[in-house]
Amino acid sequence: MRNFVSIVLLLFCVSSHAFVVDLDPNDNTQAIGIRNLDIQGSAYDVLFEYSTGPHNTPQPGDIFIDEAGAIAATNAINAALNSVSTIQSVGSSMDNRFLVPWEFDTKPCGSQGDTGTCTQEGRLFGGSWNGSFHELDSTVDAPIEMARFSAAVVPIPAAAWLFSSALGILVWVRKRNLNAPA
Repeated sequence: MRNFVSIVLLLFCVSSHAFVVDLDPNDNTQAIGIRNLDIQGSAYDVLFEYSTGPHNTPQPGDIFIDEAGAIAATNAINAALNSVSTIQSVGSSMDNRFLVPWEFDTKPCGSQGDTGTCTQEGRLFGGSWNGSFHELDSTVDAPIEMARFSAAVVPIPAAAWLFSSALGILVWVRKRNLNAPA
């Protein structure tokens, strides 16, 4: 019985971390967001937001404070986008690249020592989404899709509630029958 419960819990945990790529309802080559994306063990909802700049000002949904986190986020987004073979662009601008910002102060960004917002860039190249380091400073305000993140709310499926309730009732009945006088 314990092995059965362990297997059910394992399947529940695996199924609850499945991401969903949201496509534009009128264009299946355009991703507008990703729901329930696992980044370093936490689930996030990602929305591609068109930004005309400046990109050196923190915005809601800019959650990564270091390069490692931004790289992990970019790699996770790229993997999700690569899972749907039709995706050729992201966001409302139908851009073939996106940025994940991660630094918002005057520290040097990258090998050239520019200051401002450091970003990790994901780009469609050769039919595949890939990540590469990219830096922006306060003088670069080119329009681009920014990846904005929010904590994903992962609902517990109704089947899990039903299963756990039934299991609890079975345990209660079993204990009740064991304690009943003969």
